[in-house]
Amino acid sequence: MKLIYISAGAILLSMAACDHADKKSPENVSSSDTIITQVKKDSNVAHGEYYVDTTYSEKETKIMDKISALTEVKKSNAYIDSFSQHTHGIALMIFKPEKGSKDYYVQAGYSGPERFETYYNFYVDSSTLAIRVDDAIEGDIVSLTEWRKREAKRK
Repeated sequence: MKLIYISAGAILLSMAACDHADKKSPENVSSSDTIITQVKKDSNVAHGEYYVDTTYSEKETKIMDKISALTEVKKSNAYIDSFSQHTHGIALMIFKPEKGSKDYYVQAGYSGPERFETYYNFYVDSSTLAIRVDDAIEGDIVSLTEWRKREAKRK
């Protein structure tokens, strides 16, 4: 019986500790090489109207416009708008290329109150702006065209 009380106490103690953990949203963890933006719910997504809380380079703006213009991203934007009672749209997190790479890494998803929920992982070539997608099911990074073919087969 003592073992049950000790186990229950340990569980309650660990739950209480988790409740007091520092809750960080993506907005709080951004660094100088990360840009977080959220597409407005009532905007024409393809024309780069963003909640601007920082300045973007011309290239970063082009990347956000190109990602926002994708059919899949537009559908996800509408989905997030619907379940958030028209208060949120899809959010983009952009990471500048790391040393030795020429690709911007872009996460697109829902920026919720507890965490960022990634829907898509994109890699955008910094010189050509060609988009590649991280295919989580296959475990590789492929062209947008190849990824769309795979997605069509999965449906």
